[in-house]
Amino acid sequence: DEPQDMISARGCSELATAGHELACHTYSHRKLSSFSRRGLEEDLDRNEKVLASFDENWHRRNFSTPFGMASPLMQPMLRRRFRTARGIMPGINRGSIDPHNLAAV
Repeated sequence: DEPQDMISARGCSELATAGHELACHTYSHRKLSSFSRRGLEEDLDRNEKVLASFDENWHRRNFSTPFGMASPLMQPMLRRRFRTARGIMPGINRGSIDPHNLAAV
C-alpha cells in the first residue's frame, strides 16, 4: 500500500483559519497498543507540533483513537492529556457517557 495524502498542509491551515478544530491523533497512525508509554508520549508530542504549525492558536483538546482501538494501558495518559477521545463505533453520545470513549456519529 502506498501512503495516501488525505489533506495538504495548506488545507489544514485553511480549515483552522475557518474555525475548525484540528483534533489530535497519533503522528504515526499506529495502534495504541503498539507503543510503549514513552513512545506514545513522543509520538503525540510530534503530532501536536505539526498541528500547532497550522494554527498559532491551536491547543490540544480532543483525541481520535487510531483504528478505534483503545488501550487500557494508555487510557490514563490520554485522560490526562485530552478532554475527550473518540473511537469509530457509530452511535449518539447522550445520557451517561465516558468522554474518553465517545461514539463517532
